[in-house]
Amino acid sequence: MEATMEIKLVNLMREIKELKKDLIQQKVASTKGVRSKTNRWQALGNRVSSQWDDISAVEEVLRQREKTT
Repeated sequence: MEATMEIKLVNLMREIKELKKDLIQQKVASTKGVRSKTNRWQALGNRVSSQWDDISAVEEVLRQREKTT
């Protein structure tokens, strides 16, 4: 009787460890997706910044307002 309880306990502990591994892998996968999106936004921001004509943000906003009025 004790041997079967020990076996069940060992099996349960093994399953818990596997579940923890799966959970960690899922977290890592979701983190990679977020990093990828962040990197794409940063790259886009760098492209926009590189094409900026050395105009301050205030001047650009004023220009945009003049276009709409």
